[in-house]
Amino acid sequence: MELLWMKTRDLAENPGHAAARHAVLELYSEMVAGQYECLDVMRAYLFRVVEGRAKVVEDLGPAIGLLDPLTSEFSKMLAKSVMSLTLHY
Repeated sequence: MELLWMKTRDLAENPGHAAARHAVLELYSEMVAGQYECLDVMRAYLFRVVEGRAKVVEDLGPAIGLLDPLTSEFSKMLAKSVMSLTLHY
């Protein structure tokens, strides 16, 4: 994932080519979904990408598309924790 990030991050930030940015964000989204357990530090970099791209209206959809797999496991863990606490009390 890190090598792909190094090779494509300029495309994700290219102000002139929305189609290239969207394609790269979709690629990141698919990679996150497939390699969630292996992300480690990359997770922080990808959250910064989401934060930066969400400020551009035309990139909002693809940015949210990347945010979804980044947060899906956290949402599941949070739901399990809340359910466990609820059942405990």
